Amino acid sequence: MNLADLNNIVQESLSHRLQANANYQQEEITKLTNKSARLFPKDFAIDEELCNQLRSLCQLSQVSLKPSNKITSHRKFIGPLIVALKKMTYPLIKVHLDDSFKGIAAMNAWLVESHAKQALRIKELEKQLSKS
Repeated sequence: MNLADLNNIVQESLSHRLQANANYQQEEITKLTNKSARLFPKDFAIDEELCNQLRSLCQLSQVSLKPSNKITSHRKFIGPLIVALKKMTYPLIKVHLDDSFKGIAAMNAWLVESHAKQALRIKELEKQLSKS
């Protein structure tokens, strides 16, 4: 389904609603159907440096609480006991720290979004300055 099909479906639904229940005026339907469906402005562009920076920030912002691949010990005799204790205590620790890691992940996502908005705003202001 492309944008034109979606636009037609919305227009037909609004027209039927207008006929069945006069809550919408034809002027309102026209105004809604004429709205731009663009996600970004026509002159929107991200340079390669900013794109790579944002991509790196997104990758670095991913945090989760998970054990290392394999819990091992270099100690010959007491090592198996240490490994068993670590494996038994990990689920208990995870329960207490899971919410903290989710909060950190949410904060990191917000920081990446905030940085992206600021970077785009700076680019926009630089364009305005160059036009002046």
